[in-house]
Amino acid sequence: MKIELKNIKYFAAGSEETPCYNADIYVDNIKAMYVSNSGRGGADMAHLHEGFTYQDKENVDNYISEHMPTYTFERYDSKDTAARKQDLEYWCQTELYKFVDSRDLKRKLRTNILVLLKSTDKHLRKMTVTANNYATQLGFIKEEYPKAIILNELDFDKALKLYSDIS
Repeated sequence: MKIELKNIKYFAAGSEETPCYNADIYVDNIKAMYVSNSGRGGADMAHLHEGFTYQDKENVDNYISEHMPTYTFERYDSKDTAARKQDLEYWCQTELYKFVDSRDLKRKLRTNILVLLKSTDKHLRKMTVTANNYATQLGFIKEEYPKAIILNELDFDKALKLYSDIS
C-alpha cells in the first residue's frame, strides 16, 4: 500500500498546541481523504472522499500500525520512555513536519551556508551569502573549521535528516 500526504497547507501562525494544517491523503495514487487540524489541541479530522469507505480508512490505519516503525517518547510524568505504534494521525503529522522542514531547508540553502562545527553540535550556524561570495565564504569555513559538516555539500536527504534532528 502506498500512502502519501499531498497538497499540504501549513499555517504556522494558527498552530497553538497542535499544527494547524490541511492536506490530502492519497492511497495507491487515489485521493482518499482530506485531513485537517485547527491547531488548537484537538485531533486531526479526516474526511473521506467519494468512493473511500470507513472500512478503507481503518485498513489504512491498520497498515500504518503494522508497517511503519514504532516511535518512542518521554512520559510527561517521569523520565521513563514508552514505545507506541503509529496511527494515521501520527503518520500525518510526521509527514507534515518532514514537508515543513524540507521546505525551510531548501529556502535557507538558497542564500546561506549552513554549518555544524562538530558532528555532536546541536546548533546550526548560518552564513548569509550571495552568488558573488559563496566560494570565498565556503573556502573560509573549510579552512577555519576543517571538521565542520557543511549541509550545502551533503546529499539533500542527509542534510534534511541533520536539519530535522536539530530544529
